[in-house]
Amino acid sequence: MMKDTIIYELTTDEFNDAVVKNNYIENSTEQYIGFVDKSVTDKTEAGIILDDYEDAWDDGFDVIVFADCAPDDDSTASLAAMSGMKIFGMVIRRNLLKETGRFNIVLEGSQNREFLMRATDKGHVFFITCSADDAVFPESGAMAREIAYIICSRLARWGHEGNLDTVFADTVAGIPDKNVILGFNKTVDDMLSDSGICTAISADTAPFLVIIGGDTCYGVLRQFGYSIAKALADIGEAVYTSEDADAAMMSDITFKGVIGFQTQAFTNPGFDRIKGRRLQFWFDDPAFFESMFTNVRQGDIILCQDGNYTDYINKIYGADAVWFPPAGNYSGPYDDEGRTLDIVFVGTYYKPEFTPDEFISGARSYDTVEQNEVYKAVTADPALTVEDAVVSLYGRDRLPELMKTMFYVRKNIVDYYRHQAVETVLSAGYKINVYGDSWKNFRSDYSDNLIIHQKINVAEASQIYRKARIGLNFMTWHKAGMTERVADIMLGGAVCISDTTTYLRENFQKDEIVLFDIGRPEQLVTAINQLLKDDTLRHKIAQAGYERAVHEHTWHNRAVSLLQLIKEKKD
Repeated sequence: MMKDTIIYELTTDEFNDAVVKNNYIENSTEQYIGFVDKSVTDKTEAGIILDDYEDAWDDGFDVIVFADCAPDDDSTASLAAMSGMKIFGMVIRRNLLKETGRFNIVLEGSQNREFLMRATDKGHVFFITCSADDAVFPESGAMAREIAYIICSRLARWGHEGNLDTVFADTVAGIPDKNVILGFNKTVDDMLSDSGICTAISADTAPFLVIIGGDTCYGVLRQFGYSIAKALADIGEAVYTSEDADAAMMSDITFKGVIGFQTQAFTNPGFDRIKGRRLQFWFDDPAFFESMFTNVRQGDIILCQDGNYTDYINKIYGADAVWFPPAGNYSGPYDDEGRTLDIVFVGTYYKPEFTPDEFISGARSYDTVEQNEVYKAVTADPALTVEDAVVSLYGRDRLPELMKTMFYVRKNIVDYYRHQAVETVLSAGYKINVYGDSWKNFRSDYSDNLIIHQKINVAEASQIYRKARIGLNFMTWHKAGMTERVADIMLGGAVCISDTTTYLRENFQKDEIVLFDIGRPEQLVTAINQLLKDDTLRHKIAQAGYERAVHEHTWHNRAVSLLQLIKEKKD
């Protein structure tokens, strides 16, 4: 059998079950994936046939179909021809699924023909006729519904081409079962009188549209877009990106989901021409981005990396927000060899505006009493969020009003504690590898221990983590969140040390990640000392973290979860 091919042997019922086939697609990685009805044939026999027709792939075909009553040498079978076939096997080039989507689960019991019609729309299908006495048609009612949907969903196209009557007549003539014909006629009438039936069916295999962002933040948001698009395509979903979809196409399709990453496009009224549920990934404190939530439509979902941000958006802006953190990119199997970097931190440095000591001495302060009181409260207890401090001091009613004045207060707090954590590690004699020119602004008596490398992108960061023993993560005051950096460090096989958050405490075990209190950087030094002195401990935590991240925190995992979320919201 061809390389990079997997064929699943299914019962007749499983072969006609979209959920079963889609699950196999979702959980496999081979470039060619096939299904055969094992009551008719098996994967060995199918493999032999495929070897005989291996040139078909080189000739540009995307699907090879095994069927009884298939026309000889027919590579463009019509609906009429497919209606009379007993299909018992097919092998699909995985790349095609990015264009077609998977099998339609709404068409229960019979959907192979409908998938093949989509395949002929987007690619090339090769039919191999095989005499098979054991091959059977799907249940008549299910098959009737499938064929009726194929015709009704293409009425406009075939009508425009002037061949609708011919297609209709030839299809009916090609159906060998009178019960299917009776069911077909009734179902066509039902679908024509209620357009919602076809709409509900087509929604299951509608494509996603992913909005690809700019190069801000080292291209992180841009990479997120590429990552979720690839992950959705890998599990068999049809996907377009804003880079490969033209405006006419985008306004003509109803998408299963339109995905953005803090994109401002969703705030533009003109974007309303693009139809489909919007799924906006959100990473920063929403209190400072009120304008981004003024055009959230009914049915849109905000996917927040931090549980506190989820609550804020739900309560203050009245939008539908769910806790849904970003993920990391798989970079290969775990390997502890070649780790030449003790400690790395891939993040930006900003010089603090002033320190708590300067504030206490009266040398520096903010413009308003509220800003000063909030700064004092959070620096006294770094476990607090800025929102917590505002509510505690001034009540929930003033939260939206006062948060508009807290951007630079919060930023200064973040910058100070990041500086303090790094300086504490350097003062203990450890060297930290950092990346980008922003670190040239770092000032400390211990700056000689800071090794500044050139700026790197997301893909390069993944390779850095494969060379590191320890990867540091400092949250931007995301007290209930998780960043992609955590996942990428783990997927790179390094030990992740991060300041603690609700999400990290609840979703990782102590032997998978090392957490410390951001207000007590000496805990960070203690952890580093233990890990660099004890290779067995370091290896144990790194491998456990890697396994957790591979199974729960890749973009593949998020793509699967996103489909489940959409299903739950629809139900």
